[in-house]
Amino acid sequence: MRTAAPMATKEALQDSAQLSYHERFALPDADIILRSKDDVYFRVPSITLHMTCAFFRDALSLPQPASSASSGGVTNNNSPGVIPIDESALVAEQFLSIICGLGISPALLATFDDASALLHAAEKYEAPGVTAFVRACMGAPRFLAEPLRLFAVACRYSWEEEAAAALRLTLDIDIGKSPSFPVLATLPGPDLLRLLRVRWARRDALKAALDGPAFTANQDPYRCSTCQGMVDVVSWREWKWIMLDEIARVPSGETLLAESFLTSAKANAVFRPHCKAPGCENTAFNRELTIVRIREAVRALPKDIE
Repeated sequence: MRTAAPMATKEALQDSAQLSYHERFALPDADIILRSKDDVYFRVPSITLHMTCAFFRDALSLPQPASSASSGGVTNNNSPGVIPIDESALVAEQFLSIICGLGISPALLATFDDASALLHAAEKYEAPGVTAFVRACMGAPRFLAEPLRLFAVACRYSWEEEAAAALRLTLDIDIGKSPSFPVLATLPGPDLLRLLRVRWARRDALKAALDGPAFTANQDPYRCSTCQGMVDVVSWREWKWIMLDEIARVPSGETLLAESFLTSAKANAVFRPHCKAPGCENTAFNRELTIVRIREAVRALPKDIE
């Protein structure tokens, strides 16, 4: 049940005209005055707060104490009071500009900290229009560049479309390194499990593909296609585990498919074996075909879980 506490703590003004108002919110006929935590004042029409914020709609509908000079209130009941809020002047300006239709530049939300502060205010004052504005900004490159934080925010506010897109982008991140730990620590269990399960699923799917019939080196024993002589393919088995370690580290597969990885010493060792039967010396592997099939296997990996 809501209480009238925010309205009951209105401060009386001896002369409201003497206050220093924010330049965008200084209209004298606005009947509500808000004061930010850093003492900047904002005049706002009560009808705007009533229509856009459920918190203020309920609070303003509650009976308000009568003002009187003897009780420290203003002498004129039509004079405005001051409602203190916990937000900074910057957050208050952004919040009020959105609900009042004055507009703000999306560029003002430069970081996730900026967006989080505005989302917190929107949640507290139950202002869905502000939440929708911030959500629309989440597709900006500056936010997509931090997909793990984007995933956390999207999950926090049940934005499934943004969460799924961010999850795909997180596949480029090695979350086993310390920069990821603070964000991971904020994720609720189900969201963290979703993040981990898609990584496990990609590794398991790649292992199944590398162990499959598309790669002839999996035959045991492996025999030369020309003379049926036995060929040692232990280097292939070693490289498979290296690839699985790499896909577990960076599940997108970008590092696994990089030229530097595919031409590494371990990779070259895979394509070096040849049949040692007298007069044969047939190459055991077709390098180009093997790499093509590895690329196909990576591109077929799941990007999310059901």
